[in-house]
Amino acid sequence: MVEVPAAALVADRLLEHLDFLSVGINGLGQYALAADRRHPRLADLLDPRQPALLRLVAECARAGLAAGKPVGVCGEAAGDPAVAPLLVGLG
Repeated sequence: MVEVPAAALVADRLLEHLDFLSVGINGLGQYALAADRRHPRLADLLDPRQPALLRLVAECARAGLAAGKPVGVCGEAAGDPAVAPLLVGLG
């Protein structure tokens, strides 16, 4: 489960030892944006369309494609019809 930015940044190396990656969008967003997802005044910062977060997801997708291994996404964003096309576009 990729939930911290450091793991996303070394996704290629992780996939040398793993069969797949699952990207936890909620956790990854929380740690990448330093915003507690349970704090009501910070919730808007955790938009899954935030460019920095999408870049981390894209890094995981690129690593998966290069390694020929699947990369999935879990969390609320995975089922959001407004976000799904972005995720598909990332690979």
